[in-house]
Amino acid sequence: GARAVATRLIAEAEANANARARFAGRYLLQTLANLPVIAREGDTAALDGLFAGRPAVVVGAGPSLDDNLPTLAALQDRAVVIGVDTALRPLLAGGVQPHLTAAVDPAELNAQHLAGVGGLDDIWLAAEGSLHPSAFGGFAGRTFVFKVSDHEPWPWLRTVGLDRGGLRAWGSVVTSAFDLAQRLGCNPIVCAGLDLSYPVRRPYCANTIYDDTWRAAMATYGCTWEALVDDYFGRLADLRVPDLHGAPVLTTPHLVSFRDWLRQQIAADPSRRVVNATGAGIMHGPRLAQASLAEALEAAPSLGREVPDALRAAHAASLSRDHKLRPAVAGLVRHAKRPRAAQLVARWTEFAAGKVSAAQILDELSAVLPSLT
Repeated sequence: GARAVATRLIAEAEANANARARFAGRYLLQTLANLPVIAREGDTAALDGLFAGRPAVVVGAGPSLDDNLPTLAALQDRAVVIGVDTALRPLLAGGVQPHLTAAVDPAELNAQHLAGVGGLDDIWLAAEGSLHPSAFGGFAGRTFVFKVSDHEPWPWLRTVGLDRGGLRAWGSVVTSAFDLAQRLGCNPIVCAGLDLSYPVRRPYCANTIYDDTWRAAMATYGCTWEALVDDYFGRLADLRVPDLHGAPVLTTPHLVSFRDWLRQQIAADPSRRVVNATGAGIMHGPRLAQASLAEALEAAPSLGREVPDALRAAHAASLSRDHKLRPAVAGLVRHAKRPRAAQLVARWTEFAAGKVSAAQILDELSAVLPSLT
């Protein structure tokens, strides 16, 4: 058992080091670009315990979500609905308006799940501070910012009176959405669309941004959907693990690792009931109940306006009004060559593993300065 734990910890450390080398520059520059949003939006820490004892549904974009949507649409008022960013468009297309959408991936492609979407007036965003800036436009005044670690520039932001609570992101936005449900105090937590495998020959449910990509590929190459799917799955190793019915199902090592992380959290908290209502896939294990959405939610009373009203109040209460961000940024830009400012910028470039220069950092700070109040 000790060897297994040590092996996992080493693998996690190596994965974190590799991720830092690849993405630290993007984390840093995009967090700096988002400083106006971080300063004027809410703190995810304000959500802790907000819905204690209320049911939550954590929604992924696995292929089984297509089957889950009709029941979820009928019962969505019985729970706090937390969707991952990939699932936002499918949920809306299926008549479900999530209360919260969680987003953690800083890639520009990932921001397309959130950008340009209509009908967001009552949907709130729980966003890591390094998201691509285009992700925030539809959620102005309805965003709770979090961080996944105390990476740069958060230690400096804390010195100027601006900090945000954390959510865990063990390689996937699914883990952050589940952690958010835990922090909200929700009980039970019901999972839907969390196949974490490929029970049918489709990577995601319908109506994600990838549908347009696949249609364009078929038009460009003159291939059928079947040929496109054959190519997609032909690139995956043939890893099969038992699904919740005991039958082997195709998956990947990283999807299995997400499942294992979730199982660890469930096992560590016997006070909270977790129900998998996905109906397929590999989400099974000790203390993880299997039931349909109807079985999990039908007996729960309607929450009415409780959720949006509480989110609005928590957002207003968590706004940072006494930070010193603008003068601090102005001072860095104006006095960049002075020892203290130069040391801070050097620390940031070191964090970015050489992928970002001091000039790029100062250019980003100069660009956001007019938007800071």
